[in-house]
Amino acid sequence: MDKKVLKELLEKGKTHREIAKITGFSKSNVGYWILKYNLNKISCNSKNEILPTNFLSPIDTKEKAYLVGFILGDGYISDEEHVEITQAIANEEVIKFLSEVVNGKVKENRIFDRKKRLFPNVSVTKKIPKIKMVLGGRLKTERHFPRVKAELMPYLVRGLFDADGCFSYGIRKDRNRLWVCISFTHHLKCLTGLQKFLLDKLNIATTVRMKSKENCYILEFSSRKNVFDFLCWLYQDESFIPLKYKYNKFNAVRLELEEFGENCKRSIPSRAIEHNKSIEGVETRS
Repeated sequence: MDKKVLKELLEKGKTHREIAKITGFSKSNVGYWILKYNLNKISCNSKNEILPTNFLSPIDTKEKAYLVGFILGDGYISDEEHVEITQAIANEEVIKFLSEVVNGKVKENRIFDRKKRLFPNVSVTKKIPKIKMVLGGRLKTERHFPRVKAELMPYLVRGLFDADGCFSYGIRKDRNRLWVCISFTHHLKCLTGLQKFLLDKLNIATTVRMKSKENCYILEFSSRKNVFDFLCWLYQDESFIPLKYKYNKFNAVRLELEEFGENCKRSIPSRAIEHNKSIEGVETRS
């Protein structure tokens, strides 16, 4: 097998099985030539290393906090703690980011069938030890809102927001006034934990209501002060933006406010400052 061809296929993220189909070699022969040419470091198998059992003990980085928040909102967890996260092609950037955090391999699915509700997507799958313990269970109905160190909470909530949150806004024509709304869609156990955190630590009051004809709930708040306090707290670290479109929407709304003669200062609510000073350690209960 030609080394240059093999190296190019590996760098594109092709698996041993995919390379075998492309080249006509057997899967075992592909593995042989990878070892022969010392290309195992760029083999997709190098992206399947088992994570250590203490990977989330503790949750001590912003990347891990964001990962936990994202899985809380939109991750499928198997009984064996294999986690699968899937997003639309448009959100490929966040899947690539998460794949780097867990050392996983990004998979693309280009199938489009509207009748079967199959759309192009990207995903990453990885066994993450103790993820069920951190979130309180495998199923979404079992998951609670976890707590991490105060300085990492914005990243955990950002993960949940990017996965399951919505930021909407518009102009009321009758009053020529900007309206804004933040909402999260999840099961009640998680949302009540998030609701308590927002009130206790950020002084943001919210409502939780059942989503029509679905077995889930919506947490929302629409006070402009609360919305912008929340977003300023959420995006206080502008160097960390795994998913850009919601952040860009926030900046677009700030420009809209300026056109209305108002300002959105990047300030963190006072209770959040107190929270950052007073809480240490890791909690996994809501």
